[in-house]
Amino acid sequence: MKEMGHHIVNKQCEQMGLNPADIRAEDLPALSSALTTVMQSFHSEEKARALSKEILKLRDIEDILDKMPDKQKKVLLLFDVATASLHCGDFEKADGYLDSALEMIAANESLVMAKSSALQIKGVVQREMGHMDEAWAYFAEAAKDAESQQDPIQQARCLYELANLAWKMAKYDDAKRFLDQAEGLGESDLLLDGLINLAKANVAADTGQFEAAERFYKMAIESITDTDNTYELARAYNNLGDLQLEHDKFQDAKPNFRKCIKISREGGDLRMEGWAKFNLSEIALKEHDLVQAPILLDEAEAILKKIRDFHGMAGVHRMRALIYVQKGDKEMANSLFERTLQETREHGLGYLEAVVLNDYGKTLKTWGELSKGNEMQEKAVAKYKEMGLDDMAQKVFDQ
Repeated sequence: MKEMGHHIVNKQCEQMGLNPADIRAEDLPALSSALTTVMQSFHSEEKARALSKEILKLRDIEDILDKMPDKQKKVLLLFDVATASLHCGDFEKADGYLDSALEMIAANESLVMAKSSALQIKGVVQREMGHMDEAWAYFAEAAKDAESQQDPIQQARCLYELANLAWKMAKYDDAKRFLDQAEGLGESDLLLDGLINLAKANVAADTGQFEAAERFYKMAIESITDTDNTYELARAYNNLGDLQLEHDKFQDAKPNFRKCIKISREGGDLRMEGWAKFNLSEIALKEHDLVQAPILLDEAEAILKKIRDFHGMAGVHRMRALIYVQKGDKEMANSLFERTLQETREHGLGYLEAVVLNDYGKTLKTWGELSKGNEMQEKAVAKYKEMGLDDMAQKVFDQ
């Protein structure tokens, strides 16, 4: 293992209260999950998953589970192994471990407090498999169980998961309802309170409520600053800057993106650093700085490629198309617009697809291709309406 690898392992062991020279077998699944999360920031998701698999191979986890007499510890270990398997991309194995945990919980009244957590992780597994309706059902059941056990923090976590799922499915009214329910329950947990406000901001931003979104982002930053979660803090600064960028408040947005980059570097997170640089490149483009825009975009692309962020890479290609528009290179711009549309459809990036269709349509009309331009913008309107974003659809031809 290289020096950086030793540093990462030792740091995670320190945070988990483990001795790196004497790691117990039952601690490996939790360590595997923690390292996988960290490694995604330094390398690609594939490398992180490979590392997690190798760690789990170091001991016979199944044998340990069979011989573990303490039922409560066994359930917690099943959670750790399921989460590690989830991070490895082995969804069926994760689901199996959780079913075993739920069977134990059902047979032992003393374990009933663990049921909501098991159902919540089941929901995450289903979501990662793309089974959104099943994930919704598990999160809802987990929230209901937490409420019956009078565990407000766990209930708030499950409602937050439901809200995020609803947001990703463009069910904004449902997302708002779940977040309103979660808000009063999670106030005593600073990180959870910050995440709830961050989710509220995302919903407000997507539904055209600038002032509310800005207020919620700032509330999220205030709460998360007092935690040690640098990733979510960087994400909050980036999203606030992104909101301000969308409303042409460039001088407000720039310092927020720079804060995001600084925090990301301190925390060793590549993803948010890549997105912040991408957003700074967009500001440079909007300010017609055709020197800085490609430089920043190249830096962003190198990071987003490394971590295989498909959304980010599609965004990079959209931005390159717009750079070529400003340079007057129609052939390259057309090629990149078409490539970006193909990528958004391949990866289910509906919102970005609508944005690109609108960009492409407006560009074609400036080139005198009115019929084809209107056709692209009509497709953008249809895509926004399909996602329930009528306000965004209305703006396509108003701009």
